[in-house]
Amino acid sequence: MTALRERPWFAHLRGVLVGLHVMAICVLSLPDLSGALDRRAWKAATVQDEIRVWAGRLSVSPPELEDRLWSIATAWTELRKTLMQPFAPYAEYVGVRQRWRMFAAPNRVPARLRIAVKIEGEWRVVYEARSDTYTWQASRFDTERIRVTIHDASWPHHDPAYRRLGAWIADEAARDFPDATQVRLSFVRARTPTPEQVRAGTSSAQKEERPLVFDLEERR
Repeated sequence: MTALRERPWFAHLRGVLVGLHVMAICVLSLPDLSGALDRRAWKAATVQDEIRVWAGRLSVSPPELEDRLWSIATAWTELRKTLMQPFAPYAEYVGVRQRWRMFAAPNRVPARLRIAVKIEGEWRVVYEARSDTYTWQASRFDTERIRVTIHDASWPHHDPAYRRLGAWIADEAARDFPDATQVRLSFVRARTPTPEQVRAGTSSAQKEERPLVFDLEERR
């Protein structure tokens, strides 16, 4: 190896390889918008809030801005895909596949998972995220991995993930609540309070959405 390094062409080869590596890393670092190319996700309250704010700043209507952003996002994704293609085998070989789709915007209308079981014909809430009262399996639901799964399931366009999560929870409920006949999952949304609401001790109205019911007798 020492003799190889002393050859005059080795320094040039090393420079070319380093240059190609730097070029690959730069291309692989380009923002990846492919995860946002689902128009259903754009109808979520958090996304619509951001569009309204920026539409006001740019003096355009929200629908016009949304259409422009969609065109830009789709065009950028195609361009990135083309640029990525020569470097894809290298990225796969060295394992640099982190896309960094993080913290796109603050979620001003967060969703909290709520779980209720039906016992003797009456629905009883047994779990609600961030609750000190309804804490069934809270230690598991609050772990990082499951919280990520719950967050993904809270988006309306992720119905398959929601149903998979619900099926797993139904199996757990069938075991832990032998007298229950059904389990119901839903998401509770409320807009984050303004500073004035915090000072006044009030909060925004809650909205329960996307109920999902499983028959527990079938799962025992």
